[in-house]
Amino acid sequence: MAKLTNYTTDGPELVINERVSSDAEAEKVAKKRLRQKNKDEDTASLTLGPGDVRLIGGVNVMVECWQVHDGKYSVVKAKHNVSNSGYGTEIEIRKCLEGY
Repeated sequence: MAKLTNYTTDGPELVINERVSSDAEAEKVAKKRLRQKNKDEDTASLTLGPGDVRLIGGVNVMVECWQVHDGKYSVVKAKHNVSNSGYGTEIEIRKCLEGY
């Protein structure tokens, strides 16, 4: 049985039921699954008016003045709209993970 080192149990627990052949592989699989799980934990959808043509999928933006949500986010999806009321941009963002 493999065991992970340097972890705490004071938060939610992710259970992984997967066969591995070594402790090193177990740690690699665990880190990969945890990253996949955490990747979509902090997301938002925003509508900006006026829009910004620089906002396209894959671009990173800094979010400020949202207190605990401040930080670097990646634009996952952007939709640009032109209508009678002007130009606007709808974006979906995901917070960039740190420490992996």
